Amino acid sequence: RQIPAHPERVVRVAYLPDGKRAVTASADDTLALWNLETGERLRVYEGLGDDVSSLALSPDGTRLLAGSGAKSRVALVWNVETGAQVSKPLEGHTKEISAAAISPDGTGAITGDGKGILLVWNLIDYTQVFSFTGHTDKVNHVVYSADGTMALSASKDKTVLLWDAKTGEIVQTFKGHTGNVRSAVFSPDGTRVLSAGEDRTMILWDSKTGRQLRSFVGHTGQVWQAVFTPDGRQALSASADFSIRLWDISTAQELRRYIGVHTDAVRDVVFSPDEQHFLTSSDDKSIVVWRYHTQDSMLTWVEKNRYRPPLSPEQRDLYHLDPPPS
Repeated sequence: RQIPAHPERVVRVAYLPDGKRAVTASADDTLALWNLETGERLRVYEGLGDDVSSLALSPDGTRLLAGSGAKSRVALVWNVETGAQVSKPLEGHTKEISAAAISPDGTGAITGDGKGILLVWNLIDYTQVFSFTGHTDKVNHVVYSADGTMALSASKDKTVLLWDAKTGEIVQTFKGHTGNVRSAVFSPDGTRVLSAGEDRTMILWDSKTGRQLRSFVGHTGQVWQAVFTPDGRQALSASADFSIRLWDISTAQELRRYIGVHTDAVRDVVFSPDEQHFLTSSDDKSIVVWRYHTQDSMLTWVEKNRYRPPLSPEQRDLYHLDPPPS
């Protein structure tokens, strides 16, 4: 299903835990809640009044965090269901807020800006905890590790940093991209990192040693986002070449290409909570729900649906098979 979502590009998207709704962030200065089954817009979240390029949902889906552009440079938190603001303006950035993440336990958050600064927040009393200054240019993406102790940030300075989310200490630096790094994520088991960039590649890293394991090459435009599949064996990438591609993590080979729906750069890609679908957002102003077929599910479908014609007596003789039961 393709949903015309905004009058401007849709830069970020996130599923709610029910898998039936999603929140979008757009260059039209708004955030919106959507019914993915009907395409109906359920709610608009107001208050930023500026270009929105960051978005994060709390794990329980009750709160929404987003940051504004260069005009106001503040972040706000809303109640997802009511649309009411539940935080004061989170101030402290001196440039546009370009990245946001909420911790797995929902008590903390990180926002990153166009200057390369990351601010860590307490989401109980909405106060700033500390700032992180490891990057030298714009932060494009930030995520927490599954246990909330570490964070990854991807930057225009061509690096990805792994850092302690409690202290701000840099644990590892990943260098290898030749341009702006658009995103970075942890593998489901936390042992690897996958980054995507303006250089049209994705790079797989060892999260402990920082060693580059392999590169994924094939996109003809910059790669805006890359995510692991839930089992960690494959990855999906979203690119400015209008395509989404599925890759084998162990071989770096392209397995499948999703094309012909988006008509402009694909900015974001996320998996549904039930792992049966994924959702993309695009500069073509739409979001699209795609069905995701795992290898196991495809084999199950083939087993259930393949046609087995009865063999003739001659064919049974050829393969030395017993006659069919009478």
